[in-house]
Amino acid sequence: MRKRNLSARRVIFRRCCTMYAIIATGGKQYRVSQGDV
Repeated sequence: MRKRNLSARRVIFRRCCTMYAIIATGGKQYRVSQGDV
């Protein structure tokens, strides 16, 4: 059970990191794209 919880936590942590990275790097591009349109 402990191992399962750890792996689940790792997946959530990875998802948060990916989302944060997308917002940090892609946020500007997304704004520019919307501005162009």
